[in-house]
Amino acid sequence: MTMRHISRFLEPENGHRMKNKRVAGLLLMALFASSACCASPVASTPLIGKWRSDRALTVNYFVAHFKTTPAATLYLKETTGYLTLAFTKDHLKADAPGFDVHVQGKLAHAGPSHAESAYTVVSADAKSVSISIIQSGKPATKTYNFDGKNTLWIDTHGVPSREYYTRVR
Repeated sequence: MTMRHISRFLEPENGHRMKNKRVAGLLLMALFASSACCASPVASTPLIGKWRSDRALTVNYFVAHFKTTPAATLYLKETTGYLTLAFTKDHLKADAPGFDVHVQGKLAHAGPSHAESAYTVVSADAKSVSISIIQSGKPATKTYNFDGKNTLWIDTHGVPSREYYTRVR
């Protein structure tokens, strides 16, 4: 609700001023309270900083929670641990160097990659931050979950299902 919406309650209705100014006052208080609590999740988010994919945490989680094969474990070891995410209050930078990976028994080269995007915080609490971002030209919502203040994980919706990151700064 904006001031424009609230002002409708204060405008004359049929030539008479709104009789219940208390309702308008409560609406104004609600507006200021919501802007005070919700306008600044960005400033207080634990997401801000630089994070690096944590190969050991990711592989250990996968092996502990899923039936795995040596080939799948090797694939995870070869593809995690490279990506770095850098968050400011409204901008995300993702970088990965080039690396070699075994695909169907053959060695292939992946990367390097670099991506940048503005984002907005959709919700934030002590255990997670959800952001709205444009990814591959389409809007997307990403949720970052925290295990303490220096470790986060992302649901990858596939193998390994979670990728862990450790704060570098």
